[in-house]
Order: sequence, then C-alpha cells, then structure tokens
Amino acid sequence: MRSSSFRAVSAGITLLLLVALIGLIGLTLRSQPAVTIRPAPTPTRTATPTLTPTPMPVADVRLVASTGGYRVQPPPGYEVAMQGAAITLTRIVSATDEHQADNVSTIGLDVLPLTALGLPTNSSLEETALRIARPLLERTAGE
Repeated sequence: MRSSSFRAVSAGITLLLLVALIGLIGLTLRSQPAVTIRPAPTPTRTATPTLTPTPMPVADVRLVASTGGYRVQPPPGYEVAMQGAAITLTRIVSATDEHQADNVSTIGLDVLPLTALGLPTNSSLEETALRIARPLLERTAGE
C-alpha cells in the first residue's frame, strides 16, 4: 500500500510543479515587449567622387643643420625643433570627434657616422639601409 500511495503523492506533486512551470512561462511571455522584425534597408548606390591630386605647397624655407651637414625643407604645418645635428619635425592634428584621439606624427633626422652603426666606411647604401631598418623589421615581424 505504501508504494501506491507514494506514487499517487509524487504524481500529484509532479503535476502541481508542471502547472506552476507552465504558469511561470506564460507570465514571462506576457511581460516581454512585442518584437517586430523590420527588413533591412536596401543600399542605394552613390556616385563615387573623383579624386583630384592636390600638389603639396612648396615653401622656400630651408633649414640648415650646420653640425649635421644637411638641409631640410619641412612639410607645411610641422613644428621644427633643432638640437645639434638632430632635427625633429612634429605635427599635431586635433581630433574633430570626441571618440577619436589627437593624431601626433613625428619625423626625426639625425646624423651618425657609419662606425656608430657598426658598418665600415665603404658600405653600400643598400647595406646601410638594411642595417638601420633591420631592428624595426624584427620588432614588427610578429605583429
């Protein structure tokens, strides 16, 4: 007798829990806002603007680094700082959008003897350029 009464009680509890679960699902569905699916707008073709090259204005201002033995004609809009044989050209472009950061570009020029790079004085231009660029290429190879 015990087993049949136990079965009846467990079946009753199971049915009661099932009704509660269905009621809970029904309440959840009623409280959710209705979802409307709108079709995506169809893209419209726009005319592609034609690019016209704008020549860079050439200024007659030339900076001479007397200790370095070279001349520089800085691009327009760059601030110039000189220290010995080194010249640094810096340009800061302020961001127009609050989500963008200011853009800073810097060009540095300096004069070093070939012996400072570990090259003999009779090195070719290609060897010298590769020696200077190799550390940068090695650092950016993994990125």
